Amino acid sequence: MSRLESGMDIRNNEHEEITEDMVLNGSDMQGLDWSSLGCERDTFKKYRTERFTNYQSIDMPAHVMTEEPKNVIQEKSFYTFKQGNIGEECSIGHFQLRKLLWATSKNDVYFLKDDTIRHWSPQRAKSKEVASFPMKIISMTCAHGILLVGGSRGEYAYRRLDAIDSMSYCGAPTQDPYGTTNHLDIVDLNRGGLTAAISGNDQTTYLVNLGTMVIEQYIKFKFPVNNTAVSPNKKLICAVGDSTRTSIADINTGREIISINDHSDFSFSCCWSPDGMTLATGNQDKTTRVYDIRNTSRVLHLLGAEIGTIRSLQYSSDGKYLVAAEPIDYVHVYDVKSGYRSNQIINLFGSIAGVSLTSDSQALFIANSNDDIGQGIYEFHQTKDAIPFIM
Repeated sequence: MSRLESGMDIRNNEHEEITEDMVLNGSDMQGLDWSSLGCERDTFKKYRTERFTNYQSIDMPAHVMTEEPKNVIQEKSFYTFKQGNIGEECSIGHFQLRKLLWATSKNDVYFLKDDTIRHWSPQRAKSKEVASFPMKIISMTCAHGILLVGGSRGEYAYRRLDAIDSMSYCGAPTQDPYGTTNHLDIVDLNRGGLTAAISGNDQTTYLVNLGTMVIEQYIKFKFPVNNTAVSPNKKLICAVGDSTRTSIADINTGREIISINDHSDFSFSCCWSPDGMTLATGNQDKTTRVYDIRNTSRVLHLLGAEIGTIRSLQYSSDGKYLVAAEPIDYVHVYDVKSGYRSNQIINLFGSIAGVSLTSDSQALFIANSNDDIGQGIYEFHQTKDAIPFIM
């Protein structure tokens, strides 16, 4: 029996830090010791693919999916490996929610470990705990110097990151006994301060004033909400969740103005392009669908996954790239200018806890959880000129 079949640790534990030079000299970027494993990388990739079962909420026979995803060229490298630290233990609070890594700058990366939030410094290649909360954390976000986390019972907690002695605030907007805080966002809606958008299983997005901690508005949807995204002009909010539908509402009135029903399972990710006209949604049907918001009667681009749900989506700040993450092993970087026909696939073995671009999109971070092979945080830098991608 090989070490692969026995489930033994196959990492090369001599190094926790994996550098760009080490990879250029032939080392595996995750510190995986293929000689001890007794098989090649491609063999292991096939092994995991054959044994992975994508989670579905709606039992949909394969023949029902009649649309063919776009053929993409997998030959470009938009982001190249910079460094990795396989000693960092990232966690997943809920297996369907995978937005548990946030890079607020190229030197500040926040991630979940158990029920604590840690800060990882790529410069020092070290992490430290910055906050802990009395809840099971399943969602989080970091922006504007603020950390916001959500719990499995509908609660949330808030803390400033720019003050060491900052006090925490905890609340629970929902009284639903089955409520969970599935998604969090921090936005400036031009209402005299920052607003938290808190969404969950009670089919509601609460808009909370972070200055007063008062719920100023709530928006009801027709399904449990797993992800929301506010449009760049701050006028619309897109919501996806435990439904095949995508709902777009006027953020000031809460009235639904667009409803799309193209997916065949539940959705867990959505995002706007900086142009404000392009919207992407990711689903358990293993597709990403891209729409022009001015005409949502047809899908502009239908992008297929390798093996699983699209659990995280993010456009780069310049609108050049769309990043899409699957539950394990695969992160896609699509070239928007090519009409999404050019695609880099970053193949990192492990359960993906989160992916995050920096605000300038020059760096991409990927966190793999500690419940699978390939744990750690991995940093990639944007290349100035696309080159053939070999991984």
